[in-house]
Amino acid sequence: MSRLEYLKSLLENDSRYKLTIFTIILLTGLILWYFRILMLFGLFTNPHGPNIWFGDFKAYYNAAKLYMNGENIYGNTGFYYPPLALLMFLPLACLSFEQACLIMAISNISLLILTALLISKILQHYNILLSKTKLLLVFVAIFLFYPVSTSFTAGQINILILFLITLFYYYLFVKGEKTVASVILSIATMIKVWPFVLIFLDFITPKAKGILVRSCVSLGMLTLVSLAVFGIPLHVEFLNTLFAFQSISLRMPEEVLHPSDALDTNASLSNMLFKLLPLFGVSNLYAIIILYGLKIVLILPMLYYLYYLCFSKTDEIKEIYGFTSLIILILMIANITWIYYGSFLVLSIALLMFVIKLNIIEKGLLLFSIAFFSIQQYVITISNMIEGVVKSAVYIASPTTYAYFLFSLLIIYMLKRQKTSEEEVECLQGTKL
Repeated sequence: MSRLEYLKSLLENDSRYKLTIFTIILLTGLILWYFRILMLFGLFTNPHGPNIWFGDFKAYYNAAKLYMNGENIYGNTGFYYPPLALLMFLPLACLSFEQACLIMAISNISLLILTALLISKILQHYNILLSKTKLLLVFVAIFLFYPVSTSFTAGQINILILFLITLFYYYLFVKGEKTVASVILSIATMIKVWPFVLIFLDFITPKAKGILVRSCVSLGMLTLVSLAVFGIPLHVEFLNTLFAFQSISLRMPEEVLHPSDALDTNASLSNMLFKLLPLFGVSNLYAIIILYGLKIVLILPMLYYLYYLCFSKTDEIKEIYGFTSLIILILMIANITWIYYGSFLVLSIALLMFVIKLNIIEKGLLLFSIAFFSIQQYVITISNMIEGVVKSAVYIASPTTYAYFLFSLLIIYMLKRQKTSEEEVECLQGTKL
C-alpha cells in the first residue's frame, strides 16, 4: 500500500482519523512538556533566550505594579489590553511575582477543565455523548495542544478568552440565553478586543438575532465603567498602543536571509509577506498595496460564502460554520497573529471533529493544520541546527503560519461545499416537481 493509499484509508476510517489527531497532539505535547519542566528547574536552557515560563504574565504583573505606583502602563511595557483588563491583575500585583505566577497557573488549569466540561455539554447538545474517559482525553488534548500549552507556559490570558468564547457559544446556542451570551462576549472584548467580531453572528443565524444590540449595550456600559475608573487619557493611550502594535513594516533582506533565530512568534500572513517582498526589491508603498490585495483575495470568498450561509436551511451548520469562520477570518487578516492564537480554535476543532461530517479533503486539511500547529517547536529547533536556507525559510513562514492558512482553506472549502450541496438539493427538488 502506497503512502497516499494509506492516508486515504486513514481519513476514511473516522475512529483512526480521530486517534491519529490525538496521538499527534499527545506525542508532540508530552515531549515539549518534558523540556519545559527541565527549564523550570534550571536543568535545560531555552535555546531562544530567557526562560519561557510566565514571560508574558510578567508584562501584566509589571503593568499592574506601574499603575499602583501612578506610572504609565502602556508604551514599551508589553501590555496591549484595554484598561479594564488591568483589574484582573491588580490583586496579583500585591503578591510576589512567584506567588502571582502560581495563582495564574492554577487559574488557567481550572479554566481549561471548565472549558473541556463546556465543550462536552455543547457536544451533548448535538447528540454527541462523551464518556468520562473520552472527556479526560479531550481535556488532555486541549492542555497539550501547542497553542494552548504555549499560552499556559507564557502565563497568557488566551486561555481565559478561550473559556469565555466557549461559554458565549454555550449560552447562545445551547441555552438560548442571548442577553447572558452578550454580556459574556462584552467582557471578553474588554479583555482582548478581537472577540467583538462574533457579534456578526447576528446576521448569520436566527439563533443569534439580537446579540449585536445587546452586546453593544453591555459593552457601552462596561466602557462607561472603564472611563469612570481609569479616565479618558488612559483609553486614548490604549488605542494608540493598539494601533501601533498592529502596524507592520518591511524587513531588511539581510535579516530575512540570515536570521539570528528561526523563531518569529508572529505567524500572520502579513508578516510572512513583509519578509518576502524586500527580497524582490518591493518598496513599502507597493508592499502595502500587495498586502491589502492579498487580504481581499482571502476575505472575499469567505464573506461570499458566509453571506450565502445566512440563507442556509440548517441552523446547526450556520452556528458552527459562522462561529468558526469569524474567528479564523480575524486571525487571517490581523497583522499580528501570535503562534498561541490557535488556542481560540479549540472549540471549532472539537465541533468539526465530532459534529460535522467531513469528507476526505476536509479531514486532510484539518489533520495537517493540527499537525503543523503541533510540530512548530520541533521545526524551529531543527532549522536552527541546520542553518542556511532552511532556517531562513522557516523564519519567513513558520509551521503555525501554514496551520492558519490550511485552516482558513478548510473553512472556505466547507462553506463552498455547503453552498453546492444545498443548490443540488434544490435543483433535485425542482426536477421532481
